[in-house]
Amino acid sequence: MCVRAAVSTLYGSYPKADISALQENLNLALNSASAIGCHLVNIGALDLKAGKPHLVLGLLWQIIKIGLFADIELSRNEGTCHS
Repeated sequence: MCVRAAVSTLYGSYPKADISALQENLNLALNSASAIGCHLVNIGALDLKAGKPHLVLGLLWQIIKIGLFADIELSRNEGTCHS
């Protein structure tokens, strides 16, 4: 299933009040992603809601990369310790 179809399936039948809450949640997600170090260029809540694959996957990749790199410590790697 493509990203656009998944988003449409999840949010296609929501009432207008829930669409407003959805937009607020998407804005919160974008602000949180920016706070952890993601570079957000030309992406907004409407882009995520529309399910634009290149933007959604780019953002997801950045979040995964930041999470993976957060666990790397040079002091734990014996091959890089210079005594």
